Amino acid sequence: MGTERSPIRHVGLGAVLIGHEPVAPAGAVAINLPGAVLDFDPARPDLMPSCLAGDVELAVPGVEQIFGRASAKGLLDVAFEQGCKSGVYQVREGEVLGLLRGLVEIRWCRDNSDLLLDSLLLDLEELTLLGRLADRIEVDREWREPLLALLGCLTQSPETLSRLQGHPASRNLLLDAADVLAGTAIPDPEPVRRPEALQYALAAGGIEPEEEEGEEIEPCPPPGPGGVPAVNDARHLTAQGVFDLRLYVVTGDRGLLETGRSALETATGTWRASGARAEAAAARELLDLARDPDFPANWPVRPSVAEQVHARTGTEPGRRSSVRWP
Repeated sequence: MGTERSPIRHVGLGAVLIGHEPVAPAGAVAINLPGAVLDFDPARPDLMPSCLAGDVELAVPGVEQIFGRASAKGLLDVAFEQGCKSGVYQVREGEVLGLLRGLVEIRWCRDNSDLLLDSLLLDLEELTLLGRLADRIEVDREWREPLLALLGCLTQSPETLSRLQGHPASRNLLLDAADVLAGTAIPDPEPVRRPEALQYALAAGGIEPEEEEGEEIEPCPPPGPGGVPAVNDARHLTAQGVFDLRLYVVTGDRGLLETGRSALETATGTWRASGARAEAAAARELLDLARDPDFPANWPVRPSVAEQVHARTGTEPGRRSSVRWP
């Protein structure tokens, strides 16, 4: 469990900010908490997210769970202690923050990827992470019924279920999802194979999908929204570079490392030419990170199961669009 020191300060209108708001040239992801908003840069999981608390008293329990007791105390001190408008406090990196980082990377993948990622896997992993978080903090999306419906949908589609079970990462995700949903309903199974997991999950949820009435659930949702970003879109270039680096983490393919670096180098120049100095500097920092001899050990990303499956299919990486750079 890592710790670091982070500023906490008033920012006006009764709001208090923990940390520094990320620049996030590849796109930021916000997570809503009671009384506060967390702001992450998914491309820089080595950096602490910021937290803007609008209702400090309401935000304190979540802040304590995510950043630790010292940060929660600092939040109260800055908000209510007379003469204390700012300070530097210890911030803890624990399990909850790790789960949240995984969640924002999944959401960022869905919103920013031009890779042909499996949206079913993205949904399954997001809902599973929400289920793991739900007994620690108040999550921002209903997870139990959608996860139950998704697992039930899979039981009606042997072909889709077989496809998921054919890859170690997606097979493990399927079992994790069933564990989260069923909780203690699943007995101690063998560590490698748990064929009963879905049945126990469905029993815990009290629904047998084949007997449900109502709208039929599509067993294999289509890929996420497409669209062809402009070639000179610096944010898209930055995101594409990040995705190539994420695939490099999975595969070790140095070709992906080089294309990722090339995209980030071009994105840095594009940001700079548009006058976005902060974004240019942030993209350059990411490029320097990717050029470091310790890369990717110094970049603690969590490639999604959808990315792992995409990278391990043995085919050329599919993209919805292609951005070219010199």
